[in-house]
Amino acid sequence: MPAKKTAKKKANIKKTKAVKAKKSFLGLEAEILIVIIGVIIIVALIAIFGISWLKSLAGPESTTGEVILDMYVMSQCPYGAQAEDGAIPAVQKFGGDVDYNIYYIVTPTETGFQSLHGQPEVDEDIRQLCIVEEYPDLFLDYLTCFNPNYQNAEVQYATCVVQLKIDSDKIASCVDNQGSDLLTASGTKSAEIGARGSPTIYLDGEPYSGGRAEIDFARAICNKFNYEHDGCADIPKPVEVQVIVVTDDDCPSCDTSGIISTTKSLFPGAVITTVDVDSAEGQALVKEHELVYLPSYIFDSNVVNTNSWITNTQLINSFKESGEGYRIRDEAIGVTWFIDETKQAEYFESIGIVKGDNKPQIDLFVMSYCPYGNQAEEGIAPVFDILGEKAYFNPRYVIYSNYGTGYPDYCLDEDSVLCSMHTVVELNQDIREACVAKYYGMQEWFDFALAMNSECTSSNADTCWKGVADSLNLDKVAIGACESDEGYELMAANKALGDKLGVRGSPTVFIDGIAYNGARTAAGYLGALCAAFEDAPAECDSVVAEPTTAAPAAGTC
Repeated sequence: MPAKKTAKKKANIKKTKAVKAKKSFLGLEAEILIVIIGVIIIVALIAIFGISWLKSLAGPESTTGEVILDMYVMSQCPYGAQAEDGAIPAVQKFGGDVDYNIYYIVTPTETGFQSLHGQPEVDEDIRQLCIVEEYPDLFLDYLTCFNPNYQNAEVQYATCVVQLKIDSDKIASCVDNQGSDLLTASGTKSAEIGARGSPTIYLDGEPYSGGRAEIDFARAICNKFNYEHDGCADIPKPVEVQVIVVTDDDCPSCDTSGIISTTKSLFPGAVITTVDVDSAEGQALVKEHELVYLPSYIFDSNVVNTNSWITNTQLINSFKESGEGYRIRDEAIGVTWFIDETKQAEYFESIGIVKGDNKPQIDLFVMSYCPYGNQAEEGIAPVFDILGEKAYFNPRYVIYSNYGTGYPDYCLDEDSVLCSMHTVVELNQDIREACVAKYYGMQEWFDFALAMNSECTSSNADTCWKGVADSLNLDKVAIGACESDEGYELMAANKALGDKLGVRGSPTVFIDGIAYNGARTAAGYLGALCAAFEDAPAECDSVVAEPTTAAPAAGTC
């Protein structure tokens, strides 16, 4: 090819490449420009219509993902049943977008399992796991049917499987072949997170301490969905309430965690601020609200707009107007720590606490047939075995007025002044135990109380106790005479002291007049008592043996 043609061809090729490059560059510019314009349009639309419009483009499945609600329970625990009854309708609002799991709290033994409410509870745990295994779609319906009569587990199970058309033979086969493995796996899950009390609840892997009503669970789940799930359409957002907690770091009984947790449960919009009483702000609050005791809980006036306030008359009675808002009545939560040190010393004297005598006092308030109270008794018994008369051990009883249907089912007297939660049979047993403590002493009291826990029930204690007394060589006639002649006065004294200390549940423990909130273990009780000595005895160096019953639960009657 001639050199001239070759040069011309090369020039044309170079020109063509330049044109293509220019076109390519222009095309890129156009594409970038289109993207930028698109982003501007989307931002404008979001500003006008809100982010929910953009999420709606994805169709009906617009949630941010599945929420997980894990509940660790005992199948015959009233508090567990209550929590399930609140959670089930709440979970059902969200279709399949909430994964609701129930695990069971048990202790493995060499021969099977141990649970707080005995073998019937273990049996029901396994039946429920088998229903999950064989009829997963009917499990929540089964719980809804079972829980109203959870005390009579076997009878209610039989009723519910018929009602729901569950094949009882299939469940029985599962119980025989897989039941133990299923409960082992479930119990392992409970142990892994340290679940002791029923219910222990986790929401999306975090401990849940909110309320247990349907609205409480629904709100908590809606928070996880940022209220953008269809299930939240009729769930109102909580009203914001400012709450000031006035306390003192030097106050040994000023554990505010329980009331704060309850406050957040009842008022999900609560914003908590803690103020030290010795600060300038604290002193101003003491003056403004005329505070006498610590801790004190002061709410702004917005509390009256909350759902709990509007719907719960009993709750309102626990508050009094104070300043421009409200505060919880001291007597409603049993606060006893005086801000004034002189008044605090006078208070200790009034409840029989002697400071400086190097002999600490433990007051154990129980209901004789509260399972949680029974566990506390069993935890304190080995502490008594170690310390004996080096400390004062005082059994006390939780007494209410106007409880249940009153006299004669729940109360000792026609005016229903002295009543007990687990019927008048429990109150009669409280009296008999108090008589043994008065006329025999603490060793005999522990022997009698622990034997009654294992041998008798709140249904048969009025007759069963006689056999227990015989087995311990206790005088039935003397105890019976004390019950009839002194029972009212003994329980009235217990009620008066319990009211003064603000006792509301079983067990409630005081050490030298200060509420004990530590672990419900023998080691915990021993450590707290030994810390109250001015000069601890050598026995405090002992290693205390824990009772062989199930792990102590955090619940309260």
